[in-house]
Amino acid sequence: MQLRIENLRKAFGEKTVLDGISLDIGLSDVTILMGTSGCGKTTLLHCILGLIKPDSGHVRGLDGKRFSAVFQEDRLLPWADSIQNIRFVDDKANAEQMLKELGMAEDCRKPVTQLSGGMRRRVAVARAMAFESDFIIMDEPLKELDAVTKAMTAEFILRHRKKRGIIVSTHDEGDGELLKAASVIRLG
Repeated sequence: MQLRIENLRKAFGEKTVLDGISLDIGLSDVTILMGTSGCGKTTLLHCILGLIKPDSGHVRGLDGKRFSAVFQEDRLLPWADSIQNIRFVDDKANAEQMLKELGMAEDCRKPVTQLSGGMRRRVAVARAMAFESDFIIMDEPLKELDAVTKAMTAEFILRHRKKRGIIVSTHDEGDGELLKAASVIRLG
């Protein structure tokens, strides 16, 4: 199965962000979208998710598919702790074990507003992996993480992917290697 992006175009006012992008992405692969800030990675992901309507072009191959996502901003429930944030998408998830794997066993009951940016990022990743989706979209999931935590989080993603396809946007060349990407698509 493939995700097919056909001649996708999107502009915001006078600024064209996507200009006729056409791609085929395997729905069971790990695919990296690589590029500098502002090259359209996030806009492309939002078009795939249906959060932004492209000006022209099509995204095909996703009918009936369930997504989970990690956005650039963590989008966590601010009144909840890490465990509650994960169980919000799957009340049967072994949230404590997931957080332990991510090096957060001692902080799992703290409100997410008391966590560092890197810790909130790991909670967002765990929540996306816990949701029973067909496909996972991740917008810079390893940002704000030091090298050791980045490697631990990449291993966590691969362990919990359950053969699901993943599209990851990043500007860090090393992320593709850590996530054992089947392909790297360069934008911009």
